[in-house]
Amino acid sequence: MPAQLPQTAVFGTNPPAREGTPDMADTPLSERIQAALRAGKSQGVEALIFEAEAAAKQAVADHDAAKERALDPLLSDSEIAAARKAMEDANFTSERMTKAAAVLREKLSEFNRAEENDARRKVYDAALARRNAASACLRADYPDLAHKLGALLAEVVGADAAVTHANRRLPDGVTEILPVERHARPTKEHIVPGGQKVPFIPNDSSWPTLTRKIVLPAFECGRHPPIWGPDNSLSRGFHFTPELTNGGRVSAASGVADERPAKPAGEGGVILSSASPVSSNSSKENAA
Repeated sequence: MPAQLPQTAVFGTNPPAREGTPDMADTPLSERIQAALRAGKSQGVEALIFEAEAAAKQAVADHDAAKERALDPLLSDSEIAAARKAMEDANFTSERMTKAAAVLREKLSEFNRAEENDARRKVYDAALARRNAASACLRADYPDLAHKLGALLAEVVGADAAVTHANRRLPDGVTEILPVERHARPTKEHIVPGGQKVPFIPNDSSWPTLTRKIVLPAFECGRHPPIWGPDNSLSRGFHFTPELTNGGRVSAASGVADERPAKPAGEGGVILSSASPVSSNSSKENAA
């Protein structure tokens, strides 16, 4: 009795179920390929490429087996016709699966690029939203904060000038007054010869003074000197210069711009070009 014809894996028929394949294991391979191409996602496409290539390889083997059977001189006409049809089906399946694998491979590259672009878009959108939020906060908060801090630093400089002046002619029975930052900011202790611990009071070159380290640029770039920062003049001091808006106003925290020529106020050539609210209030209290 002639041997049975091989079971040709035709595109659209159920392939042998693979262990570990998800819920679509019983779905025809052709339908799963179509679903993957319509979904436009890379997930599962590599496995489908493997299945399609395996199906194409199996179809080639089936074609060769069907051809060998069709050439058997003992076959009847109906058996020869069946063998030739199996050959044609196997050849068609081989070509179709080879084409399907090529299309899947091409689409996988497209899907990967699209998914990578989607991931970059999410990062971009998040960064853009964060930038916009920070920009809005900067516009809303920086001018007032900078003017408040500039006014505070100006008051520190003014107080240091008063301390320097008082220390030059101390009354009897008192010690020198420490400058504002050395009085306000904590300092570490160090051990001197003999094992005694004394506060570390660095000299001006090593002490990171806020009044000389902080620079507060004007909010409108290139249109105004720093709200607090080094002076470009020969005095080499620091200025507190409230930033005027288009309406000629400054922040409520900045005080009123002083139109008088800037004068040195304390050691280090620090200059005030504005009356700070704190210093103005202190002057009123002292006058009272």
